[in-house]
Formats: sequence, C-alpha cells, structure tokens
Amino acid sequence: TCVRLSHNCGSPQRALTQCAREMHTAALSHLSMLIAHVRAGTAHTLLHASSHMCATSVPTPPLSAAAASLAPPVAEVDTTAAAADPAAASGCVPKERTAGESAVDTGEGLRFVDIGANLLDSMFSGEYRGKAVHAPDLHDVLNRAGESGVRYCIVTAGSLVEAEHAIALVRESRLHEAAAGVSLRATVGVHPTRCLEFLPDAARARLEEAMGDDGDGAASRLASMERGLLASDAVIKAAEEHLRRLEAIIVEGAADGSVVALGECGLDHARLHFCPAGVQRFGFELQLRLAQRCGLPLFLHSRDCASDFAEACGARRDALANGAVVHSF
Repeated sequence: TCVRLSHNCGSPQRALTQCAREMHTAALSHLSMLIAHVRAGTAHTLLHASSHMCATSVPTPPLSAAAASLAPPVAEVDTTAAAADPAAASGCVPKERTAGESAVDTGEGLRFVDIGANLLDSMFSGEYRGKAVHAPDLHDVLNRAGESGVRYCIVTAGSLVEAEHAIALVRESRLHEAAAGVSLRATVGVHPTRCLEFLPDAARARLEEAMGDDGDGAASRLASMERGLLASDAVIKAAEEHLRRLEAIIVEGAADGSVVALGECGLDHARLHFCPAGVQRFGFELQLRLAQRCGLPLFLHSRDCASDFAEACGARRDALANGAVVHSF
C-alpha cells in the first residue's frame, strides 16, 4: 500500500500518512464487525473465514517459542470429512446452542489473551490512592475473566523489582489456575519512565535535581548533563550490571514458562518529568540488545516519540525478529 501511495502522493511521508489513515479506517471497520459477531455469538463464522483466508492467500509466519507456549491447542480434525464439510476441516464447527446461550457458554473457541495485564496494581489489593477501599479481589477478577473466555493474562512489569513480583504472582497463581481457568505469564523489562533505575544513585540524584530546575536554559543544562553522565564509565558499568540482573531474571523465569516477553520498554516523551529523554533512549537501547540475546518478543511503549522510537528500533532490527507489540498509553 505504501509503495502504491508513494507514487500517487509524490512523497514517502505523505504516503505513510495516507497509509496510516487507510489502515486506521480498515481496523475500525474490522473491530466493529468483530464486536458485533462476539455479541451475537457468531464469532465462529469469522474463525472459519480467517482460517480459510490464511490457508489460501497469506503465508503464516512461524511462532516463536514464547508465542507457541501461549497458543491454544489445535483441535484434531477428521480429514476424511474435509471434502464434505470445509468447516469441519477448519476445526471451527460450532456446538449446538440452547436459547440464550452465548459462544462463551458453549466453549466455541473464543479464547482470549490479555497481553497487558497490570495485575500488580494496588487496586487489586483493594487500595486506591493509598486508601483501603475493599478486600483484595484479584482472584475474583481472574475467575470472571476465565468465565468470559480469557485463557491467559501476561502480567506487565515496568521495573526490575516489578519483574520479580510479577514472576512470583505467576507462580503463586498456578495453585489456583485450574479453578480460575486463567493462566498467568509475565514480562520482564523497564518502562521508559523508570529508566533512571539503570543509573547509579549519585548520577540519578544529580539528574533528578536538574529535572526540578525550571529556570532559563534548564533544558539545555539537563541535556548536557545527561550526555556527560551517560558516557561516563560509572554509569555504563552500573547500567550493564542492571541489565545482567534483568537477564538473569528472564533466563530463570523463561525456564519454567513464567516469562514470555521482554518489556514493557520503549520511549515516552509525554512524561519526561519522570525520566529525561536521553536516559529513556539509553535504557531502551540496552533492552533491545537484551531482547536480541534472549530471543523473546517485545512489549513496547511509544508515546509522543514516533521518530526517535522508529530510529531506535531501526538500529536494532534483529531485536524485533521474535515479534513485538507496540502500544501508546
């Protein structure tokens, strides 16, 4: 589409803009159709249509090991019935329903994966803005999710400490997995707004003080300080050590299937009051390097930083070899 539009629009930039508009319109249309089918309990017709399309026109890329671990089991199909019943060949034959039953009620394969579950949030312990409001209800939330067709939740981690907590939650949840019907997995990574954790304490304190300066020329002084600190041996050594700790958590967690992705990482220029842009880019590039070593898919965050984000990813294309999901929140 971009190649076609570049001829019509006269420039790659205008072509990309037009392509984005077309993709957005098409995505909204397909999403509306999907929602309507789910509500009507007829999503199995979409499953059959999409499986036929993929089989006949679009080559399906192989799943990475991490993605394959999340894939639902493929139903065995009687191939002798394929010629007589294409729906049977696709494995998408719906069960007979009684009046009032939905596709979820009859288990017709509406299986969902929540890939960005912030289950470490204190609200699941009943705490809102530091105030206890209700009893912990995470187990109830997971039960309701399971009843609605959710089969996996990937618990999002945004710091090294959160990664440890996420893996602990995943392992604890296995005791209740059969009852809830939802299996938890975790990511390991550092959110862009928390990339100061890659720095040693002294460097972090200096930057935090400079970030509080709103006087004339403050932005220029902060940028200059960033460049100097990020090039220093002390910061590089501390960052590499932090990266090794993240890698150790990934390796240990991936061994038992607890960890399935690296993230959440990326860039967020809308919230530079938490972490300056240079440190965010520094932390992002470290984690792209780590993803390349570990062979995990990436869970990426991009907000108000499109060109810098694309540049960072373009410089580390091999890090995306196992796939990635980009969100802006």
